[in-house]
Amino acid sequence: MSYLNAIVLGFVQGVTEFLPISSSGHLILFSNFIGVDFEGVALEIILHCGTLLSLLFFFNKKIYQLSIDIFLKRKIEYLSFLIIGILPVCLVGLMFKSYIEKIFDNISLVGIFLLITGLILLFSNFFKRKKIMKMNFFISLIIGLVQVLALLPGISRSGMTISSAIFLGIKPKEAANFSFLMSIPIIFGSMLISIKDIQSLNSNNFELNFLIISFFSSFVFGIISLKVLYNLLNTKFFHYFGYYCIFIGISFIIINNF
Repeated sequence: MSYLNAIVLGFVQGVTEFLPISSSGHLILFSNFIGVDFEGVALEIILHCGTLLSLLFFFNKKIYQLSIDIFLKRKIEYLSFLIIGILPVCLVGLMFKSYIEKIFDNISLVGIFLLITGLILLFSNFFKRKKIMKMNFFISLIIGLVQVLALLPGISRSGMTISSAIFLGIKPKEAANFSFLMSIPIIFGSMLISIKDIQSLNSNNFELNFLIISFFSSFVFGIISLKVLYNLLNTKFFHYFGYYCIFIGISFIIINNF
């Protein structure tokens, strides 16, 4: 496999992990398109390592401040909201892991889930609450339950969580902060669950250089996509990603069935 493929996969992971267009769905579609085999998930772990590092880099000041506040017992409540938001996806993910993994082989279903993501993003533009709310137990629980849907390939985690938070009255950037701070332990946990498959590094046809390039590509493009997203959150363009998801979803449904 060429190093260009490594850059492309890193680009796809880095951009789609944070923009509301589903990284899992795009990785499945693009890996099929360029003929990269994800068997053994070694490459997937490397790509997620890159985007996890970009999250830590982008939010380093917020993470540091939150850590200090928690240590000094100033923002324990916010930490509890994060935990409440994380628990549903962790429980469902562990209980139904084997069933969810089977869906990843069905390209048409991935396309359908991308369509659903697109429609929700478009509808989110018409159902914004004017009353500004602060994060609370109820809102964090709803966001956590909505996040469960993102276990399905093609359903965007950031799209679902940010849209639902905005709908519930949370300011766009605060919604994004909560969403991505939640995602750090989730991504790290999913990597730990799959780390046993890292032995596949020796069985897959991935060169070390290919993996290194994929890692740095996903890291760099992850930072870029985070900056793009935050610049768009306070504009009227956030929901426009919905049109893209609908277009990609329909395209791959047609390609897969005809």
